[in-house]
Amino acid sequence: MLFQPIRLRTVLLISLGSALLLSNALTWYIGQKRQVESLRNAYFERIYWISESLAAKTTEWVGTSNWAQLEIHFTLLDSQPELVYVFVRSMENEILFAYDDNLIEEYEPEVIEWEPSQTKILDTRDAPRRRTVTQTGDYQLREQILLTDALIDEEVRGKAGEIVFEARRQLVFWGEAVGVMHIGLSQQPLDKAVAENQQSLLMIEALLILFGLIISVVVARRVATPIQQLTTRLALLKTDSLRNSDSLQQFEAQLRDLELADIPANTLESHQLVNAFQHLQNQLLLQIQLIQESATDLQTSHEELKQAYEELQQMQQQLVQSTKMASMGEMLAMIAHQWRQPLATINVIAASIKLEQQLGNATTEGTLEKLKKIQDTTSFLSRTINDFRDFFRPDRQRAFVQLNELVQRTVEIIGLSLQTQDIELVEEFGELPQSELFPNEVQQALINLLKNAEEALKESGINKKRLILRTYAQQDKQILEVQDNAGGIPEEVIDQIFFPYFSTKNKLNGTGLGLYMSRMIIEDHLGGKLTVANKDGGACFRVELNERLPENAEQNIMTEAQTTNFNLSTEQPGSLLNYPKKVASQ
Repeated sequence: MLFQPIRLRTVLLISLGSALLLSNALTWYIGQKRQVESLRNAYFERIYWISESLAAKTTEWVGTSNWAQLEIHFTLLDSQPELVYVFVRSMENEILFAYDDNLIEEYEPEVIEWEPSQTKILDTRDAPRRRTVTQTGDYQLREQILLTDALIDEEVRGKAGEIVFEARRQLVFWGEAVGVMHIGLSQQPLDKAVAENQQSLLMIEALLILFGLIISVVVARRVATPIQQLTTRLALLKTDSLRNSDSLQQFEAQLRDLELADIPANTLESHQLVNAFQHLQNQLLLQIQLIQESATDLQTSHEELKQAYEELQQMQQQLVQSTKMASMGEMLAMIAHQWRQPLATINVIAASIKLEQQLGNATTEGTLEKLKKIQDTTSFLSRTINDFRDFFRPDRQRAFVQLNELVQRTVEIIGLSLQTQDIELVEEFGELPQSELFPNEVQQALINLLKNAEEALKESGINKKRLILRTYAQQDKQILEVQDNAGGIPEEVIDQIFFPYFSTKNKLNGTGLGLYMSRMIIEDHLGGKLTVANKDGGACFRVELNERLPENAEQNIMTEAQTTNFNLSTEQPGSLLNYPKKVASQ
């Protein structure tokens, strides 16, 4: 910082002191100038009266050449200390009489020609009793003496450097000019009076300045003290660490300890300032109280939200468990449906072989042919087991697969169920590159979509049921569409179709979880998008997949396998899926 901040009291002292000094200096200058002018006027008035008094006496004695009486008269001049010299000269510039000849040689007064226009003010008719007054209030005769250089000359200096004022008066006796009297008066009395006046003014100014400084200190203290106390108390507040409830409580305690009401308000402005800060203090305390109440409510809401989140996690785990159980039941139903016909075939062939052996009609070639049929049938059952085992495998491994092949493998699992319902399956596969997916996740979502379409077609009651599987590429996306002709989804509920536990099926047939889980798998696990729209007299579910999985895809997958207690691995001896293998091996 270039300039350090200054205290308010210092600023007030400097301001008031400067104003006081300036006003006093100006007052002293104007007063001193007026006093000097007044003294000069008074001095020149004295010069006038002295010259007039001397000229009145001298005129008669010069006119009558009574020099002895004139000398006696001039001896009385010793009582006038300011009188330097007096001499009278004739109109021919001859010295007629001198009070002191040495003074004449010292000052060497200038001899001038008298102007006729000046005689009017030296005429005996201009006696004091007959003087006229000008419009400004000054005597006309005095004004002429002060302004006419021929009568008073301030430039006459003695050889010692003393300034002398010279008054000249024409002596007129019985209307005839008989001479000119020169009267020289010293400036020392005037200088002494001016010096004494200046000294008196300086003493008065010093006393006024001292008195003004005392008043300035008192005023500055009364004005600055409330503000200084206010800033001192506000500086005690620590607002840089308001980060928790404890620091907020400390700030509240500090705010209450300010005691702003004790600050003296000596002026209207300081009173208003203190009142404003008191109002601010009350508002801050009120806001702190509201914050504390809000913090308490927020803490309560946080606890409730935490509890609700834990309950939601439990419900989500239950939801996954329910979905897995539902999928398990559907898979087991499809396994039983697909195995019913092959097992019946095996049973018929075995009974035929047994009957031929009992009747003795069995031939080696016929028996081998029948055993080959049994072997083909058990191989079909084994492939079915492998497909279902892969579907329920709990691991989630990234794999580059061809989406069309993945759809076909899923159709092999559910295809027989579609044929049983007389549903025509139309495959419209486009050219697709391999993409990075979780194959089991895609199969589970696709089976949910196919089962949903199967149920919709079954409940529609139409004769020609058709299900279209369509794949194609769109920019860097791979699109899979599952479209039926079951009449579509009502517009008033189509936005709710993916909500959990929402179903348009019969309450006994639908759980409302299949489409919700499918959307969760497609969007949360695979980073894709699942939408639905009514199209060509039916519903069209559109799956949009990226060519690469998100980097955090594994973290987004819900661990369904950890929430279920079912293990369909064929490695366990007691597993249900081991039973067909045992039959085939026999």
